[in-house]
Amino acid sequence: MEDDSGRVIVLFEILDRVRESWWTVVAAVCLGLAGGKLAMDRLPKVYEASTKFFVAPQQIPEEFVQSTVTEDLTLRIAALREAVLSRPYLERVIEIAFGGQPADEEARERLMNAIRANFRVEVNSFSISRGNSAVYFELTFRDSDPERAAKVVNTLADMYVEENSRFRTRRARETTETLEALAAQVAEQLRAKEREIAEFKAKHLYDSASQLEANLRMLEARQRDLTDTRQAIAAAEDRLRLLEQQKAAGVPGDVAENPQLARLAQLQHELDELRAKYLDSHPAVKAKQRQIEEFMEAMSSAGEGARTDPKRSLSANLDAQIEMQRREIARLREEERRIRNDIAEYRRRIEASPHTEQQLAELMKGYDVLQAQYRDYQAKIQAARGSEMVELSRKGEQFERIERAVPPTIPVQPRRLVVFPVALIAGFALFVGPIVVSQLWRPVVRSQAGLETIPLRRLASIPRIPTREARRRRLWRALANVALSALSAAALASAIALAG
Repeated sequence: MEDDSGRVIVLFEILDRVRESWWTVVAAVCLGLAGGKLAMDRLPKVYEASTKFFVAPQQIPEEFVQSTVTEDLTLRIAALREAVLSRPYLERVIEIAFGGQPADEEARERLMNAIRANFRVEVNSFSISRGNSAVYFELTFRDSDPERAAKVVNTLADMYVEENSRFRTRRARETTETLEALAAQVAEQLRAKEREIAEFKAKHLYDSASQLEANLRMLEARQRDLTDTRQAIAAAEDRLRLLEQQKAAGVPGDVAENPQLARLAQLQHELDELRAKYLDSHPAVKAKQRQIEEFMEAMSSAGEGARTDPKRSLSANLDAQIEMQRREIARLREEERRIRNDIAEYRRRIEASPHTEQQLAELMKGYDVLQAQYRDYQAKIQAARGSEMVELSRKGEQFERIERAVPPTIPVQPRRLVVFPVALIAGFALFVGPIVVSQLWRPVVRSQAGLETIPLRRLASIPRIPTREARRRRLWRALANVALSALSAAALASAIALAG
């Protein structure tokens, strides 16, 4: 409690001292403002030039041409910042805005680092309608020369536009090249699959399901041929036995000619029966025709010998017929063997057809997948090429400059809201501070308000008795307050006039 009353007494005494020397407050304000004005005039000034960009959407509707450049805009702007602040670009900036490169490499590096430190990019967005928003960003640069600050930020802004177009075109081209490379890989796989399918089909040309019906018909036809051939073999063997019996029995000469004619008539009758059942191109018909031709040739050669020796002619004729029958039987047995091989081959084809079709279906399944993938890549390549053409013609998303940077007239540093409060604080510390310190260092109660706050019992109250000396001191104190305040105001006016 006593601590609180002591603080109150000190506060009342400080206020009483300041009231008596009010010129200190006037001096603190006036000289603080004067110092702030001089500081604002003398401290190095920093100007900030800025330009704004609007991110314009693609001019061609995406329903017609879908863009392949889909990077996040904020990340792209950050990447562009690193690109335009690289050494080649900054050398161009120094040439344009600073009038040439510094001779010293170290000075050049310091200048580039200073440009990087003073350049800033700020991205913002605003809502156009529900669900839609537009993006704009601002480029700023600070420098002690306002003209140079505007020139630097305009140069960097031009580089932003140029690098953005180059970046989008390069990205679109990379997308197209990637899709083309993927399509080429799939095309190579597709060609390999086509070769594999072609080789498989060539290897299983007659085993496929498309040949199943033909194989069944050919099997049925060859089975009929086999039956006919067996019948022909049986008939030929019967004739061979008959001829051999005739030769062994020694048939008389007057009957010798009749068996030939009877045999020829029998062969002709068999040929007529075959033609009634089959076409002339049928193997059985052709075989019977060959048999008749050979028989007639044998009769012709035997007939020449019959004019001289009938007995020998009959024997030779029988031998010729027996030999002919034996050759016919051998030929028919060879034909039977070929027919059996054909039947076995057709049965193998028919039995292999389901397995072949299954293998072909597996191959075609992979082929269909590759073909669909290839068509998909081709469609994407066409879309990517369209997007690339849009970017090359600068019809895609672009940075549109809202306004070019102009040389600023008001510096951003030193800041008034910082300099003047600091100057006022310094003025109060210089003029009011000693009163506060002295009272805190050696507290003395001299005012009536201070006495009234002392927690002691009051025995008597003696009013202040003004004397001539006291009145004179009060007058001089008032004059001093006025004079010192006037001097402080004059100092402020001088500072304002000096700063212009």
